[in-house]
Amino acid sequence: MSRRVVTCARHGVYGVSMSIFDFSKTPPALSRDWKVFQQFVGNIGAFTYIAKEKAAYLDSAACHMLGCPSEKINEFEFFNLLEQ
Repeated sequence: MSRRVVTCARHGVYGVSMSIFDFSKTPPALSRDWKVFQQFVGNIGAFTYIAKEKAAYLDSAACHMLGCPSEKINEFEFFNLLEQ
């Protein structure tokens, strides 16, 4: 499965989850909840790999931290980033 989910626990509320990417859009877009979450957390990024597309999608923070060429990269570029 290509989806990534972050689970948050704050002020006694456990099991709250949010989607990072909205897969109903093509290409996948960052969810509204993730954009708000990123504003408060700081240096955190997200990426997803979609095998059937042989492509990875990264948010701008992950792209910056990993030094990738763009927010959509092919399978070869993605696996090279992971090996570094």
